[in-house]
This record gives sequence, C-alpha cells and structure tokens, in this order.
Amino acid sequence: MNLKKPFKKAFTLLILFQGPLFVTPIDKGLDAIARKEFSLAVPQLEKAKKTMPALAYYGMAQIFSIRESGYYNLDSAYFSANRSLSSWDAMSKREHSLMVKRGILKSDVYELVTKIENLAFDSAKSEATVTAFESYMNRFPANGNMQSAIHLRDSVAFYDAEKDSSAASYLAYMNRYPASEYYGLSKNKYHRLIYEESVDPSNVKTYEVFVRSFPANPHVDEAWQFIFQHLTRNVVDPDVYHDFITKYPTSPLVGESWFRLRESFFLLYPDLTLSDFNKRYPGFPEIVDNDPGLFGGEMVLLPFQSGGKWGYMDSIGSVVVKPLYFKASTFTNGMALVGNNGKFGFVNKSGEEVIPVYFDNATAFQNGFATVAENGMFGVIDRRGKTVLPFGFDSIHYSHGYVFIGWRNGNCQFFGRDGQTLASDAFEACGMSHVGFAYGIKGTSRKFINLNGTLNFKSELRDLKNISSNRFAVKFDAGFALSDINGNLLTKEVFDQIGAFSYGLAPASIDGKFGYLDSMGRTRIPLIYEVREGFPENAVFKNGLAVVGFTERVGVSTSNGDLILTDAFDILEILEDSLVAAFEGDECILLNPFTEKRLTKISIDSVGPIKNGILVFKSGGSWGLMGSKGNVILEPEYESILFASNGVFVVKESGRYGLVDINGVVLLDPIYDQFHVENNRFLGMDFSGKIEWFDTFELKILQPVYK
Repeated sequence: MNLKKPFKKAFTLLILFQGPLFVTPIDKGLDAIARKEFSLAVPQLEKAKKTMPALAYYGMAQIFSIRESGYYNLDSAYFSANRSLSSWDAMSKREHSLMVKRGILKSDVYELVTKIENLAFDSAKSEATVTAFESYMNRFPANGNMQSAIHLRDSVAFYDAEKDSSAASYLAYMNRYPASEYYGLSKNKYHRLIYEESVDPSNVKTYEVFVRSFPANPHVDEAWQFIFQHLTRNVVDPDVYHDFITKYPTSPLVGESWFRLRESFFLLYPDLTLSDFNKRYPGFPEIVDNDPGLFGGEMVLLPFQSGGKWGYMDSIGSVVVKPLYFKASTFTNGMALVGNNGKFGFVNKSGEEVIPVYFDNATAFQNGFATVAENGMFGVIDRRGKTVLPFGFDSIHYSHGYVFIGWRNGNCQFFGRDGQTLASDAFEACGMSHVGFAYGIKGTSRKFINLNGTLNFKSELRDLKNISSNRFAVKFDAGFALSDINGNLLTKEVFDQIGAFSYGLAPASIDGKFGYLDSMGRTRIPLIYEVREGFPENAVFKNGLAVVGFTERVGVSTSNGDLILTDAFDILEILEDSLVAAFEGDECILLNPFTEKRLTKISIDSVGPIKNGILVFKSGGSWGLMGSKGNVILEPEYESILFASNGVFVVKESGRYGLVDINGVVLLDPIYDQFHVENNRFLGMDFSGKIEWFDTFELKILQPVYK
C-alpha cells in the first residue's frame, strides 16, 4: 500500500485550512510579542518578512521601540515602521486577512511611528546637547517635534556660547543658526564682548581704535562717552572742550562739547557777550545756538514755578516756556502734561500746545501714548492727538509700554498698541506677568495671553513668572516648573519656588532646600542649601556670586558651584567691586571672596549699596558713608542715604531730604519734602509744592533767567 499519496493530500488540506495544528511564523512572532518573549519573536518575524512584510516589519518596529526587549534601537524601529507603511498598499489578501483577524490598522502603524519619534525626542532632551538634537532632526525628519527640537537645539547652543562667553562663540552661533530666536540676543552679546575685548580703561587709545574699527557697533556711543569723560573730566574750561572738538570733529559728542564749551565760557566770563564768545570760538553750531538747553542730543527742559504758575527752563536756566500753567509735569516722549482750570493738554519743547488743554484728565506720555478722559470716560491718544482707543472706558492702564488694559462695567479687556483686542474674553481681573504676557482671571480660571495667542499647557496654570528673556516659572497645582517661551515644560512640576536667572542659573527649591537650574532645567548646583527668608530673591547671583549656607551659617558660591569663601558667617551681603560684607555678631568685615583677603573690620549694623567706591552703611540705627577700606567719609547721622547721580547722595533727616557729595560735604540742607532725578543729571528737590532743580554737574541750583 502506498502511504505517500494520502499523507500528501492531508498535508495539503492542513495548509489550506491553517487549522490549530499549523501556526505560521508571523503568528508565532506576534504571539511571542504579546507574551513579551522577544528573543523568540525576532527570528519568526525575520522569516515572515518576504511573505508578510507589512505585519513582520510592524512587529519588529514594536520590539525595537520597547526598552526592555533587549533589542531597543529607535533607528531600527523607525526604519521598520516606515517599511511596514510602504508595504501596506501592496499586501497580499492572505496578509490583509490576518491583519483584520488581529485588528491591526494602518493608523496603528502611524501611532507607532509617532511613539518612536517621541521616544527619540525624549532621549535627545535627556541628553540635552546640540549633537543630540541635530542627530534627532537628521534621523527623524518632518516629524511633529521638529519645531520644538529646533528651539531646544538653539537654546542649548546658545547656552554653550554663553558658557564660553567670548565674541568668537557668539559669532559662531550667529553664523550657524541665523534663524534662531536667540540670534538678536547673541548679536547684542557679540557686540558687547567685541567692545569689552577691544578696550582697556587704562588706555584711551584703545577706545579710539575701537570707534574707528567698529563704527557700526552699538557700543560706539559708550566708547565716545569714555573718550569724552577721559579728556574733559567735566571741568569748567572752554579750551578743553574746544580741544575735543578739534581732535574729534566727527564724534557724535561734538554738539555736547560745544554746549559745554559755551556753558563753561559764560561761567568763567559772565560779563562777556555772545559776540565775544563767537570771536574766540567761531563755528558754534546754529542748532545749539538756537537751543541752549541741548544736552546729549536732546533738549532738556525743567518745570519751574513763578507767581503761582509753571513754566519751563533749559539746563542753564534760560526760560523757554513762560509760566502760564497751574500744573506742569516733566517731559516724556518730547511732550509735557500741562493744565489750567481743571483741564489738561500737552506742550512740546518749543512751548507749543500741540494737544490743546481740553481733557478732563490725562496721564503723561509713555512710549508714544497717553491716557485721557472726556466727559468722565477714558480713551488713548498718540503724540499727534489721534484717538487710538475710543472713549468709553471707566479706566485704562497702559502696562509695560505694550498692552492697554481697559475696564468698564466691572470687567477688563486687553488691547494692543493699534487699539485691537488681544483676546475676545472679558475678565473679572487683569494684570501683567511680563512684557507682552498678560493674564486674565474669570472665576477660578486664569488665562495667559501674548500677541501670538494663548500659551497652552497640559493643565491649568495657577501663576506665570518671567524669570529671563525666554524662560518662565509656571505654577500648577503640584508646584512650579520651568518653561520656555513656547510653553514647553523643561522640568516636572515639583518645585516650591523658582527664581530669576542670573549668570545662566536660576535658584529653585524643594522642601526647604535650594540649588540652581540652568536654562534647560538641568540641576547645575545640587539642592542642598537651606532656604532662608527672602528666597528666591536673596539667592539670585550678583556679580557672579550667591549667598548659600546651612542652618544659620552662610558662605559664598560661584556660578560654577564652587564654595570660594570657606569661613561661615552669620550674614553675608554681595556688594559691587568684587567685595562681600560679612557679619560676625555686631561686626562687619569687608573682604574679597576670591582671595579671602580682609580689607577692614568695622562695627556696623548693616550695609547698603556701594557706588564709585563709596559704601552706604548703618551704625547705631543711622546711616553714613565710608570708603572701601573702612575710612568713614560721613558719620552715621541720617535716617537713610541713597545714591542719586554723578557722585551726589540724597540724605534723609527728620523725614526731609538734602544732598551730600562724594566727600561727605553737605550740598543742600535736609529741608525738602521729596526728590526725583531727571535726565541722570538734575535733581528735582520739592519744597512746599515748589521745585528747585539741582545740577549734579555744576553742583548748584538752577535759577530761571528771562531773555
């Protein structure tokens, strides 16, 4: 009997029906994946690639994308998933039948591709290097994470340039990433470093070379100011300024030099005439001759009072606008708010009422706009008097020179500088978290808005704080996280507080301990230091140093995390000029933290700012001045001392203000109600509703002179 024929027939039927006694390699492979037996699945799927490529490559992509499989390789996973997709439309009926049987759809493969891209992106973010992000972008082109990857690549590259902090590093960054959002910031830093690397404060010729070599650098004006100050020393000597004009005829400070020249001339020779001046110094510019208050390229006008009314005088006391008004403010944006008989308008520096005294209420101009009221309702106008935001609001607040917040009927809305709404919603409360970032509150909901729309986060925000030009501390129910400007979270929401960035680092705290994060959210200095009262403001780096410590004793850390001050003190204050004020009991030690050299030891309560080598200090409950070596310049006898301008300090005694100079000499007795600084030169000293203007260059009070 021939047994081969019936056996062959039975085997053929078994293949046709594919019953439980016969399992194909693709079935074995997919079933092994389900059981997580990946080493058994791989050889079976390899066998099935020729007959069932769509299913086989899909299975291989799954294995390659599982970290615990032993075959984890995202490049192989990405290749296999895309190979599965490319084989999909050409699959056999048999493969399609098995797909249907197992419930596998083409959309499942697309989801797997997205999963692989996200895993690769997470891996690149974990490594957080330029190489990692660029590798990701090259290996996984045209994926949904591409824009975020580009942003993070640019952020890391910029951070690397900041670590090197050289002009060459920023130039290389700009050349490599011309479309980066950090291009402008890199350009600014590049120009600044070119300036700093080119000049030497002990050699004025280096500044001369700089202005010739880099005429387009934005710090050229700063260099010219140094040259001007170095050569003239602000002396009252017309020949000194004439020498400057002769030596540097193309300098942008020639106009200021002419002004100082004329001012010095008439201070030295008050009995001479303008004709005498022109004979000795011919060529005086007509624009300065017509505008004697010209200073630093802009005419400075100061309000003064006479006969109960207000007018304006220039910086040498010449009356430009006669006293005509019952109210007069200082100039902003070339306009000053003036008022008569309960109405308000604006004058320019020629004394012309360019916007008539008509409005019921008004605020000074800010960035080209002013809020005004008519018939009890507020609107916004520009410098031409054109209405930007129509009258119809109960009140309007112009925030950060960027956004108008208008209130009416108890609700508020946001408007741009063009008067258009930035968000259609009306809120119960409105405010600003940052320039261009507003928030509106409605019930328990808080919405964050910018000119590009609303920032979207995965859950509802409780707060948003700007802590650098492109980083935010965002608060959720669980805590604070670090976010970039596009709303991408760079850390988990685990922090109790995150402070402002300084020297590339931001203080962050968890459970009473703080350390420092970099701009990518990585921990650069471990969270091991005790949080003290005033955190996080008191932990921000100042002059490259921060106060850190354990329990009640503190020390100093550099931005690299190095503890450079080994002694522990009760209290430390970071000052300027690389000095630290260290307190032990009631004694203060001024020292250099890098060398730990102690400059002086004095008995004082606390210290204030240090300016021009002069330290404000407190002893016995009163404030005085001392040099950096501990020499007392002004005995502690005042309620407070503030640095004002050009070596002049404001002192307060019995609630009233006066002035002293850098040597502790009293310039004005403390008899004034309040003060303010104008143009970084003039101090407005208010007394019984009147203002006396003190010139910190000439150290005298200006008196109005009528021509």
